[in-house]
Amino acid sequence: INAEYMGNLFTNIRSNFGNIEEVTEFLVLKTLNLTMKTRALSRGKYSKKITAFIQACISFCFITIPGMDNPLKQFDLLLFSSEISLLHNCVSQSETLFKNAIAQLPELLPRIDNKPLDEVLEGRIRSLLSFLVLLPENPENEYLHVYEGLKRVVDMIKWDRKMQSITKNILLSDFLVFVCIQCQDKLPYHMANIKSNDMLFAEADFKEKLYNELIALLKEIHQTLGEIRKLDVTDQPLLSYLIRSITFMITKLIQYLQPCKTTSDLICLGVTILLEKYAIVAKSDRNMKACPYANYISDVAAKVRQAFPNDENIKATLTRLYTEIKLS
Repeated sequence: INAEYMGNLFTNIRSNFGNIEEVTEFLVLKTLNLTMKTRALSRGKYSKKITAFIQACISFCFITIPGMDNPLKQFDLLLFSSEISLLHNCVSQSETLFKNAIAQLPELLPRIDNKPLDEVLEGRIRSLLSFLVLLPENPENEYLHVYEGLKRVVDMIKWDRKMQSITKNILLSDFLVFVCIQCQDKLPYHMANIKSNDMLFAEADFKEKLYNELIALLKEIHQTLGEIRKLDVTDQPLLSYLIRSITFMITKLIQYLQPCKTTSDLICLGVTILLEKYAIVAKSDRNMKACPYANYISDVAAKVRQAFPNDENIKATLTRLYTEIKLS
């Protein structure tokens, strides 16, 4: 391929048809694909000329994407561009694109394509955190600078008021997983030729920052459970979402943290809230023949019993759970 010719062609198309959303998306994807073809032809060995060309392609995407009117489409393309940039070892460009991607989140409306925002964004925010495991922090900034920026932006999103605390509980659990992963001496996955945080920050100050953030997240989860407890849950769909949120939280607490009083207390509180809301909906909705996610709840309960075999508070809570929901 004549990469430079294609790059110039895409620039000309943007000049003439850049006001058409579909054309803009097409140009960005084709430009990113062009960088991957260039990488393949060079067999991953970048000369100065190839590096400059790839950086120019990424800059083209960075300049082109903001011309789109759809903030969700902007988010998707900016994140994809950030991922491709890191693959090419363009770390600073990747970080800039990542920051621009998360800046789109507060612009989203509470419903998109007739779907609630939590349904649209839950997986996307999880993808952000998964990629952030790879993306190294700039040593010139404070520890967890990008992570904290993402967390602030998530707090600014216009969630559905009724579902806000339930959604927040899921996302806080995802943030908890990210911090626990960062606490490891060696991260679970890396990208070739990229030094992630486990290689950059071996000092005790970084570990202390992570530990403090972990404590703060556990406090936030406790506070959010208190907000969920105050919710007026009277229908099956909202109950199903609440159950999914609490069981997801419990699963992550067991999976990533050592059994302790803090996690035990959070699990017991979560199960208590689940039972309270289930009782209310079961009483008011005569069409509900069984508890939503009953089999999943049973699986999670078995994991809790295995993780806390001698915790009397956990035993009492699980006994109540099996009795009131009639789990097998």
